[in-house]
This record gives sequence, structure tokens and C-alpha cells, in this order.
Amino acid sequence: MIMKLNFKYSKKNIILVTFLLLVLFILVYLIYADFRQKQGISLISDDLKLKSTKDKIVSFTEYPGPDGQEDIVQYIYGTDKEVPPGNYQGLSEDVAKRTPNSQTFLKSIERLDNTKVKENYVAKFYAGTTFYQSEDNNWFYTETATTTKTAFLQQTENTLADHLKSLFGQPVFAGTNTTYSGVGDGNINNNNASWPIAHDAQVSNGFVTNNSLIISSVQYSSGRYHINRAFLPFYTDSLDDNVIVTSASLNFYVFSKINFDNDGDDFITVVQTSQASNTTLVLEDYDQCGAISNPIEGVDIGSRKDISSDIVVNSLNTFNLNATGVSWIAKTGYTKLGIREGHDVKNSAVVTASGANSVLIYASEQAGTSQDPYLTIDYTSTVTKVKIDQAKVQINNATFNIN
Repeated sequence: MIMKLNFKYSKKNIILVTFLLLVLFILVYLIYADFRQKQGISLISDDLKLKSTKDKIVSFTEYPGPDGQEDIVQYIYGTDKEVPPGNYQGLSEDVAKRTPNSQTFLKSIERLDNTKVKENYVAKFYAGTTFYQSEDNNWFYTETATTTKTAFLQQTENTLADHLKSLFGQPVFAGTNTTYSGVGDGNINNNNASWPIAHDAQVSNGFVTNNSLIISSVQYSSGRYHINRAFLPFYTDSLDDNVIVTSASLNFYVFSKINFDNDGDDFITVVQTSQASNTTLVLEDYDQCGAISNPIEGVDIGSRKDISSDIVVNSLNTFNLNATGVSWIAKTGYTKLGIREGHDVKNSAVVTASGANSVLIYASEQAGTSQDPYLTIDYTSTVTKVKIDQAKVQINNATFNIN
């Protein structure tokens, strides 16, 4: 006796089986992809591992590796250290105006008439992405770290699981600079046996973007000259177009100085830069730190800082900008400032015989904010307020009655 088994394959059953197989395939792939990434990360040395989960990386920039080695990636990441409301010279921060690189403080309010008031503010703009705002709108401090390009790509690769997370609104690594990077601060240098060549060069021998900046003019015992120019771009785009900037100052923390050629040109001063990118430096930016010789300065001559007498080590130092410097404040994009040493500014060769004229300051990559360079901007804003008078509300000369 032969039994026949008849299976009825309906179109609906075929679709259901196909769907279940697809779901099973996706689950298997997710498990495999996550396993592959975790296995690869486990082989990375501890000094190259990311300091945070990839969803907390705010921005990153790629730089050429030293001496032909692998390229490095400098990245900014959000920490777990929450930022409390700030206080500046006794003023309380208006947290609603906080941005990833600025804090704003209300100084005073002046009533102009029955409907308008003038609000006076001072804002601190940092040279880097100082704060990170989480998905629940809480603010945290950021830090900066570096790793190799290979290690960075391996640890930030978005798996299919990450893409599924994004569908449900969960943060994943974006893969691009989504906010102000702020790693455009740094110093560019050139050295040559000839002062004119070292000074007038259009392309640098190298640049540094770490937690310190050098402003210097040096003559080595070998007779070679070495010049360092500092770049400090500040993202001031949060300033409204209608505000009036009344004053500004550049503030930086000095941790070391040397002054061998004390001849009257041993000072530092502020210039306006024109670097190609606001968020990174390239070798060709060397001649973009103001004019090569006698650049326009953002401070008065009497406000230049003599290295021996005016620069205070282990302390905050301040340049009060003059009218020219204040005019450089940008309400859209970046305010781009630089600092240069006097011999470099005046194109007057140093004569130090194995010495140096240099000032070393902390950069935005320095941990915390107490030693970061920042730009303070005092400004006023005229605001129209609502006036309630005899059961009428007046808004911009239009009225309606309240019963």
C-alpha cells in the first residue's frame, strides 16, 4: 500500500515562509556583525581604543601621520561630567543661550520706552567644542583624544544593528562632523637656515594640533631659524544679526615663556587669520596668519604684550581688542584670530644664539575649560516686550482687547 502525502503550497504560505527566513537571516547577520566588530576591537591596543562609545563622538578630523606613518584621527567626545550653570565675574549664565562652544551671561537690562528694553550681555566663546548636549537636552563636558585612522574606522563602523537603532530614534555614530568641530586651533611652523625664507614661506614645514600652542621666533645654535604662528578660530555664529558688539577680549592661559632676545621686538600680538578651513589646519596656512610682514593688529601698539614684563606664567592673560579687532567679530560663521611674536610681525630676525623668544599657551584640547582659550564678547540686544495697559495688550503697535 502506497501512501501519498499532498502538501498544499498556497501563495500566502510561501510569502510567510520567505518572510520568516528573511527575519532569521537578518538576526544571524546582526549577531555575526556585532561579533566580528567586537572581536576586531578586542585586538586593538588599549592606547588606540576610543575613550567613549561611538554614539557620543561629537566630531573628528583626520591628520597626516608623523614621518610617513599611518594617518591619525583627532576626535571630540561627550563625557559623563555634567555642566552646571556657569558664573562669570559674578554673573549667572543664561543656560537657554548655551551652545556647544559658548556661554552667555546677562549683565543688565535698560528700559528704553514702554515696549522696548535693551539687554546687555557678555558671552564666552571657546576655541573648541566644549560642551555636548545629550538626547534628553542635558549638557556634558567634552574631551579630545586621538587614535589611528584604522582603529577609528574599525570602532565606529555602523553595523546593521546601529541602523536599526536609528530607525527608533536612538543615537548612533553619524560618520560626519555634525556640529562645530573646533579643532582648527593649532600652530604652524617653518624653519630654515635663512630668516627670509623661514619668515616669507608660503608653505609650512609642519603644524601642531594638541593641547598646547607655541608662538615663537627662534634662532638655534646651528644658525637655523624657527617660527611658530598660532591660529584660534572661534565659532560665533550664535550672535544674532541685530546685536551690537561693544567690546571683546582674547583670553589664554600661559604655562611657559622664554625671552632671550629682549630687544623691544620681544612681544606677542593679535592678528586676523584666513586659514583655508575653520576646523583644521594645512601646511599651506602658514602665510594666512595676517600679512607676512607688519600685519594689521587687533590691539593697539601699547597693548601688545612684552614677553618679559607683560606675560604672566601659570595665569590667564588677556588681550583687549581695539576697534579693528572688534570689527573682526563675525555674527555668522567664525571669528578667526591668530597670535604672532614681534620679530615675526616686524620681519626682524632674532639673534638669540641657541635661545628663543616663545610663549606657550594651552589649546582647546586641554582637559576641562579653566585653561582653554576663549573670546569674550560684550554686546547689546534691543528687545520688544509685551505691554499690558488698561486691559489692552500691545505687540509691535498692534492691539487687542482682553475682556
